Formats: sequence, C-alpha cells, structure tokens
Amino acid sequence: MKDIVFPRNGYPIFSEARELIGNVSSGAFSPNINKFIGSCYLKTEFSTCGRKIFVQIRNHLYEAEVTSFPFLKPRIKKEA
Repeated sequence: MKDIVFPRNGYPIFSEARELIGNVSSGAFSPNINKFIGSCYLKTEFSTCGRKIFVQIRNHLYEAEVTSFPFLKPRIKKEA
C-alpha cells in the first residue's frame, strides 16, 4: 500500500539544486481539486508561479509546484 503523505508545518523545502529555500506553514488534502496542497514561506527568488520545488517528508523529497491563491477557481460570477 502506498503511503499517504502531505506537507505539514515546519517541513523543509528545497530547490531543484537541493538548496534549502523555505519551509511549510500548513498543508492538507483538498477534495475539491483531489490534490494535496500547502502554503509555505520561500526565498523570494524561488516564489515564481510554475516553479518546481521539493518538500521533504520523512526523508524523501516530493515534487511540488508554486502556485498562487486561490487554488480553486470560483464557479460563480459576482454581480456588479
């Protein structure tokens, strides 16, 4: 059985060059998009949307991608 892992507070984040660039502030599973999501603190130069980062969870690096909030696009249009 495959382990279910998700980012948790304090987990380190690394660049593609394996440089420590930040840490996770929170993480959870999002049933709306069927993915694990998290928020984190990153060095500014690594915070570009679309950039690959790696979260260390139990001595294993998991690939992630920098995105902007909100993770889920609203389906309802606001009236002006």
